[in-house]
Amino acid sequence: MIYNEVTKTDFHASEILRDSFSYDAINALFEWEYEISNQTENGVEFDPIAICCDWSEYDEEDLFNDFGYLLDEDEEQEINNLIKLLQNKTTVIQLKTTYLIQAF
Repeated sequence: MIYNEVTKTDFHASEILRDSFSYDAINALFEWEYEISNQTENGVEFDPIAICCDWSEYDEEDLFNDFGYLLDEDEEQEINNLIKLLQNKTTVIQLKTTYLIQAF
């Protein structure tokens, strides 16, 4: 089987990824996939649809809307508390103004 090395340009050229994620998020996803591919002998297949199914980008408001229920009623409704809870369940990548959350 022949594998092509995927570049950051390939990620940004993917219309599927551009429609689903910000520029910063695409960079972070490339770095994540690059690290994973370096840890395996066979590399990782570039599948933009799978990436969109596995990852979502959220701002703080959307995080609370979708995952705020995870916080206990007596727990302070702060982003740091929510991020800690999410990190116990899945991978969270913090960007400048948004967060990438891996599906769990």
